[in-house]
Amino acid sequence: MNETVTSESLPAQLQDLWAIVVEVWNTSFLGVGVGQGLAAILIVLIGIGVRGLISRWLLAALSKLAARSETELDDAVIDALSGPMKLVPVIIALFFAINVIQLGGDGALRGHQFVQSLVVIALFWALHNAVGPLTHALKALQNALTPVMIDWLTKALRIVFIVVGVAAVLQVWDIPVAGIVAGLGLFGVAIGLGAQDLFKNLIAGILILTEKRFLPGDWVKV
Repeated sequence: MNETVTSESLPAQLQDLWAIVVEVWNTSFLGVGVGQGLAAILIVLIGIGVRGLISRWLLAALSKLAARSETELDDAVIDALSGPMKLVPVIIALFFAINVIQLGGDGALRGHQFVQSLVVIALFWALHNAVGPLTHALKALQNALTPVMIDWLTKALRIVFIVVGVAAVLQVWDIPVAGIVAGLGLFGVAIGLGAQDLFKNLIAGILILTEKRFLPGDWVKV
């Protein structure tokens, strides 16, 4: 009688075992199906591989084309944009990987916010790096301003792009920027009141640069 019960219950036990395997396959990869997780990892690896191809092949080809031109502006721009260009395939791969995983609710929102943050970083990274070549390439600007002022302008623009980029990333993550800006404004007022002489000397130095009293290479005898 026991052998009959065991032989009859074996198919049911195999069905239970198969149900466990299917459940593990569908939910064990951080709550996502194992197949979806492996597909997402494969997509990210392809993006990283394409990133390597861009760094080795595409940028090398663009550099050869830029070397044929007489101007050095295109060479400088390609060198400046090489880093952000390498990030683009990774962003695209992460976007498709998140869609493959099909995160629900808050997870999908956070995943897309992460991709948006990377897009913002790549954009402002490119603008930050392109400031130097474009600023020094403007001959009219060089004639109107001194080299020192151009250097100051380049650094100021880079700082502006960094600040705006950080604010854009915070905005993507729904972090209120207005309160942070107001706090920094009060902090700046406090610093200004405590360092009046420093700002007076700074403004005087800017006026000296704008009036072109001294240029790089001049000797000042005191």
